[in-house]
Amino acid sequence: MPSRKDNLVEVAVMAPIPRPLTYRVPPRLEVRAGQRVFVPLGTRRAQGIVLEPVGTIAAGVEVKDVIDVIDPEPLLSPELLTLGLWIAEYYVAPPGEVFRTMLPLLKETRRAERLEITAAGRTRLDYLVERLCDEAMSTAAGSDAPQPANVDAIDAADDQPAGADSKPADANERERLFFEALLKRPLSIPVARKQYGADVVERAHQEQWVELHNVEEKRARRTVLAVRLAGPVPEHLPKLSKGARRILDALAGPATKGGEPSDHRALLKSAKGTIPQLRQLEMAGLVSIEDRSAFGSPATTETEAEDEFGAPIDGSRFELTAEQAAAFRDLTERLDARKFSTTLLYGVTGSGKTELYLRLIARALEQNRAALMLVPEIALTPAVRALFISRFGREVAVLHSALARGERHQAWWRAANSEARVVLGTRSAVFAPVPNLGLVIVDEEHDASYKQDETPRYHGRDVAVVRARLAGALCVLGSATPSLESYSNAERGKYALARLAQRVAGRPLATVEVVDMRAEFRQTFSKIPISRRLQSEIETQLARREQTIILHNRRGYSWYLLCRSCGQSPECVNCSISLTYHRAEHRLICHYCGYSIPVPSRCPACQSEFIYYVGEGTEKIEDKFRELFPTARVERLDRDVARRAGHFERVLGRFRRGEIDILIGTQLVSKGHDFPGVTLVGVVSADQGLRLPDFRAAERTFQLLTQVAGRSGRGTTPGRVLVQTFYPEHYAIRLAADQNYEGFFAKEMRFRRMMRYPPVTALARIVAQHNKLEKAVEAARGVERYLKRAVPGEEDQESGVRRQGSGAGGPFRFAVLGPGPAPLARIQGRHRIQFLIKAASRTELNRLLGGLALHLEAERIPPPSVLIDMDPVSVM
Repeated sequence: MPSRKDNLVEVAVMAPIPRPLTYRVPPRLEVRAGQRVFVPLGTRRAQGIVLEPVGTIAAGVEVKDVIDVIDPEPLLSPELLTLGLWIAEYYVAPPGEVFRTMLPLLKETRRAERLEITAAGRTRLDYLVERLCDEAMSTAAGSDAPQPANVDAIDAADDQPAGADSKPADANERERLFFEALLKRPLSIPVARKQYGADVVERAHQEQWVELHNVEEKRARRTVLAVRLAGPVPEHLPKLSKGARRILDALAGPATKGGEPSDHRALLKSAKGTIPQLRQLEMAGLVSIEDRSAFGSPATTETEAEDEFGAPIDGSRFELTAEQAAAFRDLTERLDARKFSTTLLYGVTGSGKTELYLRLIARALEQNRAALMLVPEIALTPAVRALFISRFGREVAVLHSALARGERHQAWWRAANSEARVVLGTRSAVFAPVPNLGLVIVDEEHDASYKQDETPRYHGRDVAVVRARLAGALCVLGSATPSLESYSNAERGKYALARLAQRVAGRPLATVEVVDMRAEFRQTFSKIPISRRLQSEIETQLARREQTIILHNRRGYSWYLLCRSCGQSPECVNCSISLTYHRAEHRLICHYCGYSIPVPSRCPACQSEFIYYVGEGTEKIEDKFRELFPTARVERLDRDVARRAGHFERVLGRFRRGEIDILIGTQLVSKGHDFPGVTLVGVVSADQGLRLPDFRAAERTFQLLTQVAGRSGRGTTPGRVLVQTFYPEHYAIRLAADQNYEGFFAKEMRFRRMMRYPPVTALARIVAQHNKLEKAVEAARGVERYLKRAVPGEEDQESGVRRQGSGAGGPFRFAVLGPGPAPLARIQGRHRIQFLIKAASRTELNRLLGGLALHLEAERIPPPSVLIDMDPVSVM
């Protein structure tokens, strides 16, 4: 068939389409790879990313035209385009959805309607000026004399509500001011009406003194001011307006503790103040104002007070230990080589990994190269941000999904324009468009938070390694409890390995004691999950005025409600899971979809009033500790608390300052924090995670216990850890108590080899899902038909496992487990049927999954009905 040649390009359309589409570029447009464009998609208009030109296309194939170009310049560099296409291929994700994840939320420019003055308007302005001059000359000379300033009048004016009409009463005067403003810059209609009156604007438009134009203008950057008291508030204040006094009272109040910087927007809103009133206080020397627009909302001193060494954050350097110095020399040599390499920095908790990160970043900046630093949790960014800003100032940009749209947009463009060469953030920050990237750091690389649980299901750590490879950069993966995948790569020589086996300043690791809760119950018959040993240790802590962290990795008050008459438990209508009782809200809540109902007084099934509250969450543990230790200052920190704006930082700040004796929390308290005053950590129920039907259960339990143990004894006083468990013999708990990572790695790898789980094999999870069970079954059958054809082999009739190339048939190649109900058979209204595929070769597994995507498209099975998860971190 003959072909024709046009100006054709491939476009990754931002829709669940498995491959790029071809479009024609009309002569009026110029496009380049990496630009966003509007393209027709069916009956609607969609956004897409231009990939590359297409040489020819078969004759007779209809090709639609690109509608318009969104951005004047490409947003994605060739490096990021290649990275996005790799993610799409490896994780079997629609390329357009990948690029949607990588891009900023907003354009750098926006299209707007603006009023501009015409030639007739200029003539009208000349007439008005001449007329007003004549009127002024005929006015008595004394009438224009300046009046003395009246502070009370200023005060009254200051307290006028925002938007009060301050327009000159005379229409001709307002018209003149309107035209003079248009000579300086175009104005929007709302601004013009507000400042000069709707009557003036409407008349000018009718008389054609102004015209309305569509213009492309750069977005204004959000101004963020950090405001704090300049010093103690004097007894005798200068004359101030009422609004200024309200601002001063708010700054001196207990909410800010008198010295912490406040975001000017929140401050003015709470005090009902204005910017001029704030400036009045600054002129009087009562407050200091710092422009922190580059950093977003100002960090509070509670996150800026100390770093991981317990010293003030002032950008000063610390003398490295011998181990740190050796590791830093090795990493510096790799950075200076300007070639891609990956190093696993395995260092015990408190060994000074962060200081090495900071010095490596400084080295990269000296070479005029940029750096990315990833942390697993949004909650960790305030403390790390304060530390980074103290070292690198305005070079730092913060990127994560919890930022306001404008702040995230601004940070993205600062990185793209090289205004910020150090980008700090969670997994999505791996896509930051920094030019000349030289260093990528992934802190706590083992953390499951780096894996995205929606399309595209990428792993931030693995994408960071690929990003570094494409940029020819050094990638550093840091952890005290490395993932088995990373440590295995280091053992095989794929990654270099740097070790930090000792804490800084010769501080010892905390001593760990395991409390057997079976023996505790036999002796006490107590229902309280707090052992006598833990109570005794906390009493000692309180007597010594030392701090304690209590880990209980379960939110809410009780796990679920149980009817003692019929055995029923209220379940979520959308998910196959019992509802959790939250006493603060007095509701039963689903932790997967958010569904909630009031707490019933009788069983909904049998109307019995004998309802039993089963289990303990962090709310109940908090109540028990307040009851047991009435004089102690007890606080709770979990996702329910952290959801309140600023509360997470405030609680951590108070704990750091010694204002809290006992901090109770979920895994949020185990990650990355440094509290020198903590000398005891108690784990209420260490074995909760071991009960999950997931092959990573032991690994996660070991990591969590080791990490939380690392919060104790980071100051000058040695630390202790008490681990309560019903399974004291389990190797994950025993080896975590010994803080023996190498022993755990060896033991767990024997299990993984025997069961052929990662990192010994590659693993993929396929979930057929739909709101209707019959539709989910239909999708699962479509997947099964493909797998039976693509993975022929023997099937075990008892287990349902189909294997290819194992046993007498040759070396192992594939194993397919399923179909079967997922451990959580229904989530958010969708029924879920699961397959697990193990493969000896990651390349072959990826090829198999790519074939599955084509098969599903050919069978017209909608993409949302089948979830493909390469390298899953959970099989729940």
